Amino acid sequence: WSAEQSMEEILYRRPVGTSKNIKIIGIDEETLNTYGKFEDWSREKLADLIEVLSADESRAPRVIALDFLLISNSEGKAEEEARLAEAAKKAGNVVLASNLVYRTAFGTDETGNTYYDKWNISMIERPYEQLDSVVTVGFTNSFPDVDGFIRRVKLMDSQREETN
Repeated sequence: WSAEQSMEEILYRRPVGTSKNIKIIGIDEETLNTYGKFEDWSREKLADLIEVLSADESRAPRVIALDFLLISNSEGKAEEEARLAEAAKKAGNVVLASNLVYRTAFGTDETGNTYYDKWNISMIERPYEQLDSVVTVGFTNSFPDVDGFIRRVKLMDSQREETN
């Protein structure tokens, strides 16, 4: 923990509180007990949620952010996939999770020296193609400081890789 970080903490600290304009719909233990593991849910449940939230334009949220990695097509679920993509496209304000996958690698700097790059991005996990084309994505990676607080996040990366 450096003096510079301490100053940043003091200078950029904002009053803590919650905005009445932000609504969080959480998936809790009761929900999981009722509907089962999230991985087994039909993607139509998410399509239903998006459609309900955006049904009334005058009350629709400005952003619908879903903290889910929907990175691969569900085997044999093409209709569910298409319905979710269509609901997200119609809403026009859906943000989904993506994930930077880091694999260490050796690099060479401009002087020819070799170095160990622990921040090498080998892949970016993005939503399945049909959904990726109609949503905005944000990285879910977090890097807590030594005291456990997350003060910085990676908003973008110029190194875009295709999802496997």
